[in-house]
Parts: sequence; C-alpha cells; structure tokens
Amino acid sequence: MDKRALGRTGMNVSRITMGGMATEKMDQALADKVFNTALDRGINIIDTSPEYPNSELLIGRAVSHRRKEFFIATKCGDHEKDYRRWTRENFIDNLNSSLKLLKTDYIDLWEMHGLAPGYLKGGENDETIEYMKEVQREGKIRHIGVTFRNGNPTDDQYPGDFSYNAIKEYKNWEVFSTFQVVYGCLTRQCEKAISEAAEKGKGIFARGNFRNYFPWYHRLFEDAKLYELFDGGEDKSSFMLRFALSHPDIDSIVIGSSNPVNIVKNALAADKGALKSDVYEEAKRRLAKRGAMPK
Repeated sequence: MDKRALGRTGMNVSRITMGGMATEKMDQALADKVFNTALDRGINIIDTSPEYPNSELLIGRAVSHRRKEFFIATKCGDHEKDYRRWTRENFIDNLNSSLKLLKTDYIDLWEMHGLAPGYLKGGENDETIEYMKEVQREGKIRHIGVTFRNGNPTDDQYPGDFSYNAIKEYKNWEVFSTFQVVYGCLTRQCEKAISEAAEKGKGIFARGNFRNYFPWYHRLFEDAKLYELFDGGEDKSSFMLRFALSHPDIDSIVIGSSNPVNIVKNALAADKGALKSDVYEEAKRRLAKRGAMPK
C-alpha cells in the first residue's frame, strides 16, 4: 500500500489507518487475525483508545511482537467514570495504562481524544499540554495529536461542525502535529479547513467515512447518482473511500473492521488511489447541488 508523509512528523503512513474501535466485537483469536491481516496487507498504523473496550489489550497481545512494523496511535483524556477528564493526573494514568496494555515502551502518536474549543482551561499552557510535552521529551511519546468529537444527533454541530470549528481554533497551536477529523463525501464541512491546517504542517486523518450519521444520510449518495461515476467493479464503499483519498491534504483514512475480508477489500480500494480528477470534481458538483458542500 502507498505510504504518505504525515504532516511534518517524519512518519510515512499507509493511506488506511487500522481503527481499533471494532475490537468490542472481538475475542483474542479474532483480534489476532484482524490486526495481523492489516499489517500483512501493508497497513502500517493502528489507531485506538483506552475508551474502546479491551482494544489496547487485544492489540498488544495480537501484534506487539511486530512492533517495528507499525506506528501506534492511542488517545488520552478518556476516563472510566467521566466522558473525558482533562487533568494531568488522568493523563498520567492513561499513558501508563496504554504502555502496559499495548506492550510497548513508547507511543508514536498520542492524541487528545474528542477535544473541542474551550475544553482546556489553561489553553496552550494547560497542565495536560505541559505533561504531554514532558513525556515527549522523555521519549515515551513521539508526537502529539488531537481528535475532534462527533457529538451526537442532538448537538447542532453534529457530525462535522465540531471538526470544522476545532480546526479553526487549534490550527495555530504548534503542540499538535496531527488532526483527526470527521470527513467524507457526505460530511464535507471541513474540506477547505483541512487544507488550512495542512498549510500549517498538520498531518490529517479522516474518519467516519462510511458512518450513517442520520437515517436519511446515505440517501444523499443515491440522490446525487454517484453510482453513475463508478469505475468498473467499484461499489459504494470503494467510491466513498477513494473520494476521501482524493482530497490532496488528507494523509490517511481511519477505518475499523472486525472482518478480515473487509480489511482486504478496503486495502484494494485504497490501492486504486484517488478518483480521476474529472470524476472527483463531478462528484463534488453533484453533492453540492444537494447541500453536501464545504463551508
């Protein structure tokens, strides 16, 4: 699978990132198969979180013996009782636990999980930021990133506006090397903002590419007749993945699966690369006519 520079991190990452959320559907035997299949297929970065039940444990047991073959991204701010807890003490607990469960001495990318403007009382000098810089100097983490929340359907910023507003807030924060944003052909709010962040040197992950955020959501795809633009042998999920990869400033797409067959299928779609430029522009035109357009 093609690799791409992740912003200014010096990490060359596969165009697909293996997401760890689907581990809630796995036992250890399946996790072994899923994550080894991903590595065998050329996916060289795994993204997980302490919040995903048993995810770090299962991943550590499954592929820690192949640690030199992949980058590991995990998150902080997660807390077993609170949705998030933005304190130095909680971040210390998160890191110690992640290192132990993942069976590693360092985290390649440590991401603040679901950050939104106003969450950090101390801003760029918050105690959590200072702790992240401290452990970065110690070599326990290599790079610092941030993921932006989806919210839920009752939130007026759901699903993509949280990412849009967070990019505007955090793109000038030098501490963050990467952003993970909600983006896809049906969630285009951040399309221009992603490029603004990339101009600042941020590496960009896109997630939520296939997610059905609203019951009517995927009707946008049908209403825009995007199926008319398929290559031979293409299907809806392949087209959606390749649409996201066509954005010039997206480095990798986070996709989780508990099915090794789907991992291979997604890898094959990524191997086809970006859509042809005329197809990409036509898809954007059709989507914009139906309201799916960037801000």
